[in-house]
Amino acid sequence: MRQNDDETYAQLLNRLTMGKLNDRDVQLLKTKQTTLEKVPKNATLLYHSNRNVDIANKLRFNAIVGDIVLSKAHDSVSGTASQKSKGKALKRLKEFDRTQTGDGLVNGAVGILQRLEYCSVKGSDYQEVKRVWLEFIHQKDIGREKRRQVIHYAIQNKMGMNWTPIDRMKKVVHHSNNNAISVTRNQFPLILAEAMTIHKSQGATFQAAAIGFNHKLTRSLQYVALSRIKSMQGLYILGQYT
Repeated sequence: MRQNDDETYAQLLNRLTMGKLNDRDVQLLKTKQTTLEKVPKNATLLYHSNRNVDIANKLRFNAIVGDIVLSKAHDSVSGTASQKSKGKALKRLKEFDRTQTGDGLVNGAVGILQRLEYCSVKGSDYQEVKRVWLEFIHQKDIGREKRRQVIHYAIQNKMGMNWTPIDRMKKVVHHSNNNAISVTRNQFPLILAEAMTIHKSQGATFQAAAIGFNHKLTRSLQYVALSRIKSMQGLYILGQYT
């Protein structure tokens, strides 16, 4: 259980699962109400809707001081179809599935960007990002095997011992029923995660998180969101708890 060090919060969550919050529980949660401006930068933002997630991510991203690095996805088309048909296929690609297999590297795993590694692009002076190093501060098991595999490289290149390398992935993102067209995308399996939906946060653990109560959340959604956080101290509620 995530709340081993906060018995009061753990008991509150148990009552929430049974729909038996008492007046003291509700008043305690109301004391955690705040505004986005007062939420610390290390707190992940959790919302019910993708729209609110997108808005929050943009606000946080625009507030970051520093250079912007652009890493482009590369799409390649194969198959027997005409060039015109292949061109149309590129315009209707579905979202890249970012789930990786094993080692805890799955949707909802949130890490902090620590370093970018670059490589030269053949035939040009341009350099592109070849590897991203993330640190999963509160979830040490994530990426453990990956770190073990590159430990000597990490030491030689002065990487942090808790940093996990993330490489580009290739996945088929579109194919026709007769296999005349197949589109493969090459990109990093990462998205900005200053904010995420409550649904995608399942399985994650946060030291601090702010939960959007702008819209009324069902009891099950409340539990998923509130139980991501290790203690009441790291909880922030945006809007009115009802």
